[in-house]
Amino acid sequence: VVEFWGMGHNDALAVACVVGALWAMDAKREGLAFVCLGAAVAFKWWPALLLPVFLGRVWEEPRRLVWAAAGMAVVPLAFLPYWSDVAQNARFLGGFAGGWRNNDSLFGITYALAG
Repeated sequence: VVEFWGMGHNDALAVACVVGALWAMDAKREGLAFVCLGAAVAFKWWPALLLPVFLGRVWEEPRRLVWAAAGMAVVPLAFLPYWSDVAQNARFLGGFAGGWRNNDSLFGITYALAG
């Protein structure tokens, strides 16, 4: 709770959306599954790793692929509020990306071992 609310981390939102996406896919509600997956990707990038698995479940039926495309449209829609001042947001993102080693977890170990 402290990490989520106090530090502004939104991992719990991504996890909740992934759980919703998995439930919806299991319940054969593909449209909802892809909307939940798109929301999860809007919160964090790692849920995008599930996209090939989800697409594999709906590949045979073209109607379901339309749901996949519509559901994943959530991702660019989530970034629309940041489009107003792209240059300022890009500068902020550049500073944020420059400090990515502050919380690199497994990458730090891999980098130390592999050089």
